[in-house]
Amino acid sequence: MKNTQLEKYQIDFVKIKVNIDSSTTIRKDRLVEHPALRNQYSLNPILGDYVKNFSLYFCNDNSVVIKSSIPYFLYGHNYKEIREGQLSKFAEIIEGLLGIDVTKGVVKEFEFGGYEKIEIRSDSYLKSIFGMCGFQLEKSTSFMKMYGNQSSAIHYKVYDAIANAKVKKTFEVAKFPKSTVIKHEIKFLNPKKYFGEDILFFDLSNNFHFGKNIMDCLHNLLHDFKGKIIFKNEIIYKPIKDDLINILYATVKNLEKKNSIMVYEELMDLINTLGLTASQKSKRKKSIELLEEAYNREFNIF
Repeated sequence: MKNTQLEKYQIDFVKIKVNIDSSTTIRKDRLVEHPALRNQYSLNPILGDYVKNFSLYFCNDNSVVIKSSIPYFLYGHNYKEIREGQLSKFAEIIEGLLGIDVTKGVVKEFEFGGYEKIEIRSDSYLKSIFGMCGFQLEKSTSFMKMYGNQSSAIHYKVYDAIANAKVKKTFEVAKFPKSTVIKHEIKFLNPKKYFGEDILFFDLSNNFHFGKNIMDCLHNLLHDFKGKIIFKNEIIYKPIKDDLINILYATVKNLEKKNSIMVYEELMDLINTLGLTASQKSKRKKSIELLEEAYNREFNIF
């Protein structure tokens, strides 16, 4: 699949926990209580066109949890570049409306993504995705695939941005181009687990965290993850036989090609670490050697 550039990079959804001290007076008169969920509120709709894209929860530890989509809150759709300037604007609006300084808050979850214009239909694009290295398929619909990596607490979502906008009734306001638009999006379910440190909303809105440019780091990470997608037309090796060993070895060879690693050498090193006799190690190495030779010969790899 042709590697195209992304555009309109953005911080989208955020979940922020803010400690409320004695110096903070929350404007509760501007909040509307949720009809069913206790301690959960939204902003009064008379305060703005898009303020419905916001929720606030009062915790028992003198803190509040705020959830919002930054682009939806500011513009009513998410086909928009969102950088530190827009994040600062969001913080200013929330402080002006409610008296809460979200820049002091810890970011508990957030999404970072970018858009890709492609020349084929979105359903054809999504069907062409075979998998994603290091990630498990967690959800698949007609216009979206979501992969997960539990150890990193990350989701990676690929979806038809136009179809999504039509479902959310934001297609007209977003003014999409005529081409197919795909969104690639990372969701950090636990930023501290991934980055090793808490990230404050202040860090995101100032594009700086522990000496690093956050946006540059997120750009690079998004492209790295996008590069882990395996497309069906990139599958070079197919099982020579239908047994499980050949299915697994063909899969391993395709992963080898995708990640530029030497699986044969890795397998040999792994066998050396096992508590086997010299004879047992020799037999297993010979089996791997025969498989490697068979696949190289079958697919003209020398």
